[in-house]
Amino acid sequence: MGCYTDIVARDKKKDCKLKMEDSYNKTQGICSEVNVNDVIIEKNALHVNRSHNECDNLMGKVFNNDEEAYNFYNEYAIRTAGFLSSQRSESTNNVLGDVANKTTSLVEFVKSFEKIIKGWRSSEVEEDFRCNQSWPPQAIKGSGILNHATNVYTHKLFKLFEEEFKNAIGNF
Repeated sequence: MGCYTDIVARDKKKDCKLKMEDSYNKTQGICSEVNVNDVIIEKNALHVNRSHNECDNLMGKVFNNDEEAYNFYNEYAIRTAGFLSSQRSESTNNVLGDVANKTTSLVEFVKSFEKIIKGWRSSEVEEDFRCNQSWPPQAIKGSGILNHATNVYTHKLFKLFEEEFKNAIGNF
């Protein structure tokens, strides 16, 4: 976890962000880890570009408090990527949790990750084959919306759509 609320670019402004983080550690004594490769949005960040005029954040905004900064970047992440930064971390940890830890070598990680990708591709090929062989069965026959959905969705997505559709109809 990091302790700043700037969106960190991989190469651009890297040194600037590290300077901000170093001074934050000295004045606050809270954070111990700097991560400049990920987008980090932390609720406990207490400063964003307040006293560091030489290092503008990537959005060019100055925030009065950590809550304002957190809300801004959280909304930005939702609008641009469609999900919260914590959701991205949970998703990444879910996929890579069994593959990587602090002692995993790069070679072991790559081999394990390739196995995961191979499994994903295999599942995708199986789903494509099923979709090309037949239409997904419909719980509600004669529905124009569901008939159209069978043409555009995979079997898995159709089942999710159909459940939502049935729930929506049942709520009227």
